[in-house]
Amino acid sequence: VAAYDKSKKKMAFFEPSRAQDFLFISGTK
Repeated sequence: VAAYDKSKKKMAFFEPSRAQDFLFISGTK
């Protein structure tokens, strides 16, 4: 699943091991 990686400041594949670094870009939160 692609998500925004806040640590890399770009889109990346979601890594559950560091889920806190990711932001899901979708219409809802």
